[in-house]
Amino acid sequence: MRRIEIGDAGGLHGGESGGVQAQAPSDGDAAGLVAPHLFLAKGAELLSILRTLATSAAKSAASGPKTDALHATVARLIGPICDHKSQAADELLLKTHILLGLREAGIRDGAHALSSSILDDTRTLRPEAEDLAPALEQLLGEARQTAGCAEHLPLFPPSVGACCTAAAALICIEPVLKAEWGKAGWKGRHVSVFGATGAVGSAFAVMAALKGADVKLVAHRKLADAAALAKSAKTQFGVELQPVRGETEEQRRNVISQTEVLLAAGPPACRIIKSEHMRSSELLTVLADTNAEPPSGVEGIEPGMNCGQIPGSIALGIGPLAIARMRHRIECQLLMQMLSSQECRPSGLWDVLTFAQRLPV
Repeated sequence: MRRIEIGDAGGLHGGESGGVQAQAPSDGDAAGLVAPHLFLAKGAELLSILRTLATSAAKSAASGPKTDALHATVARLIGPICDHKSQAADELLLKTHILLGLREAGIRDGAHALSSSILDDTRTLRPEAEDLAPALEQLLGEARQTAGCAEHLPLFPPSVGACCTAAAALICIEPVLKAEWGKAGWKGRHVSVFGATGAVGSAFAVMAALKGADVKLVAHRKLADAAALAKSAKTQFGVELQPVRGETEEQRRNVISQTEVLLAAGPPACRIIKSEHMRSSELLTVLADTNAEPPSGVEGIEPGMNCGQIPGSIALGIGPLAIARMRHRIECQLLMQMLSSQECRPSGLWDVLTFAQRLPV
């Protein structure tokens, strides 16, 4: 992957080629940026212009022929930048720097489209985008704290997708808990998360714990990974998560026998929970599966199942399509609110859950 560095003057350098110099704009290659080297060159040019405009605005020199020409170049380049589908994580990072550059320069035109483009790219570039997520989150956080810009740009962090899926699963499960335990809902419920160290599983675990559940992080490979997540959750959110072993069939049966609510958020096409596991538990009430690629993560759960009876079990099941429909509602409403707002919307884990629970059922 090409390494990107942002210098003091806003220049961008590619680690493979040694450096990308901003070139004079050309109508012939401004549209339909496909080749990575063209995108990086045009992105570097645009970023440099935005830094210049930001400096001019700070010096109250926001008008004049030179500044007007720079604004015209920005207007011409921003469309192709938004249309470009990032082919590597460093291209996605460049888009995020450009979004921040628009903010610093006080330019709103194109910011909404670029925010949506970044969101789309984070979906198609996994796992590269997940690896890059901490850097993107830091950049977006810095943008929210930028001083001296009267107008605010809407920002949509890449982790919102996983948070929306986790919130959707939690909301789909909630009616079952209310029917079984009334107002207590999540409080005191024994919850086990399989695939807990992934983006969706970890978000769900924290959300459930914040709602008062007793949450276990089931380790499929290394208990140390689940323990590290539990430590991070304690530091960031003040919740207690219990890492437990789940590598063997016997360990999984033991965990499930003590579980009331179960989320399977493992990798695609990976069967995690079998019918024989469920038969070992008299407590198991509801299971949710986020895996939409056959075979299902939980045996007996159909993709569109929404609180239906799992064959051979007393528990109810929620399938990935039911969760996806709720996620779509949450994400669309969140994006619409963000785009219509005059304020930056820091869309973190708790923000997404709080917002999702206000949506009409």
